[in-house]
Amino acid sequence: MRQAVIYISVPKELKGNYNNVLREQNTACLETALCYGLMIKGSIIDDKGKIYNTKRPRFYELIEYLERKKDRQYIILLKNLNILTPVESELEKILRLVRRRTKRVTFIEADEIDNHAELLKKLGLYFNQHSLMDIMEA
Repeated sequence: MRQAVIYISVPKELKGNYNNVLREQNTACLETALCYGLMIKGSIIDDKGKIYNTKRPRFYELIEYLERKKDRQYIILLKNLNILTPVESELEKILRLVRRRTKRVTFIEADEIDNHAELLKKLGLYFNQHSLMDIMEA
């Protein structure tokens, strides 16, 4: 089974009163996608290291994408989620929904990863030397 990674990063400008920022800048993130039906920022990185920008898909479109690609196992890396503490319960709803809809997804918090090159390097090492179970446990 092929492995792919979805990298979801909450924009740093959402820190603080993110509801106003969302209205002003039409920006969105993982948690607010469920609450407001907005879009997330993300990239899909396949097992060959190619990055596919998702062009800010709606969260439910992302779930549909995961369900269509039955031949892949996914890891979802979540970054900067701690800046959105007021909606932690909404985040939990989202994660439960994704886990229920597709069993081929693992979530990893990736706050220490600062850019795509660093992410690819880290994942490349894992994909070349380890199984998916090793990646989940790292």
